[in-house]
Amino acid sequence: LEPTSLVVAVGRAHSLYIARRFDEAIEVCTSALRVAGSYVFALHVRGLCYLCTGQGPEAIADFEAVATLTKRTPFYLGLLGLCYGEFGKRQEGLDLVAELDHMSRDTYVHPQCYMLAYAGLRQQEKTAFQERVYEHGAAPFNYLTTYFRELYNLDPHQSPGLAQMRLIV
Repeated sequence: LEPTSLVVAVGRAHSLYIARRFDEAIEVCTSALRVAGSYVFALHVRGLCYLCTGQGPEAIADFEAVATLTKRTPFYLGLLGLCYGEFGKRQEGLDLVAELDHMSRDTYVHPQCYMLAYAGLRQQEKTAFQERVYEHGAAPFNYLTTYFRELYNLDPHQSPGLAQMRLIV
């Protein structure tokens, strides 16, 4: 009904992302970004698609842009830390964890932000953060997305929390 709406277009891209149609989602987001180059939702979805397809420099670039545009919102720092860890930028990922620690002195930082960075850094021993994610009310919608669903379903420590949210797949 509203073909020129960026929200509708990127909502469609998000649906394509969930359906694992990453190339199509990237194309839709890129088109939206031609219209509004700083549209955070488009950068977010495209970054997730790049993450799932192993396109490290592109995923990192999108999440660095989102972190800047959102004035370093903790959630996006967590996603950026995830990308850094996934694509071999370990020190940058650790630096973001330190930034989250510093930020948490003055601002609430949801444990999910840490959990994302630690997942990318392959620090599974930090499962205490994951337990706090469930306690602090992580949005189940986050666990429906392709990358996170696969990440958590492979980890037996996640089963109780996922079962609590009825998200075992």
